[in-house]
Amino acid sequence: MNKFFRFFSVTIVLTGSLFSFLGCATKGFEGKAVCSGRVCSPDGTAVSGYHVSFGDGLEAVTGINGVFMIPDMNAGEYVLTGGGKGWASVSEKVVFSDRKSIVTVQVSSMNDVYKNVEKLIRSYSFDSAENLLASQKKYNQDDDVFDFYCSLVSFCKNQSEQEKLTMKKILEAK
Repeated sequence: MNKFFRFFSVTIVLTGSLFSFLGCATKGFEGKAVCSGRVCSPDGTAVSGYHVSFGDGLEAVTGINGVFMIPDMNAGEYVLTGGGKGWASVSEKVVFSDRKSIVTVQVSSMNDVYKNVEKLIRSYSFDSAENLLASQKKYNQDDDVFDFYCSLVSFCKNQSEQEKLTMKKILEAK
């Protein structure tokens, strides 16, 4: 067996989210992997209750310290998805090619998502605002603030031409 090791670090920036995938890999590894990681806010605070999934039943929920662990994953390519009430959802491809992989997921709060929705509304990108909210629905649909922003986007998207002109004047005045 070739004992050549390589160290790698890949950082991928998503909309409001940052993934870091770190590991020590053996060349040509096949078999099972242990995935452990931590979900935190941009300031490093642990995010508990965040759901992490790699599909095919490979799921975990972070504990009070933001840590999750999924044992016995086959080496290969996965789509890591996650979400939690009050936190932005994420989705990204990751490749497991080593015996132990560590994933750090930095997630934004829904307040950051709402700020992005407001920017999209100001630029009349109602479909984009609607799509952004739809991507966050699974874990935030029972939240009153989330419902407010969904209603706001729907209202803006379905206004008459006169209402659009009035809204444009108001937004340009600010």
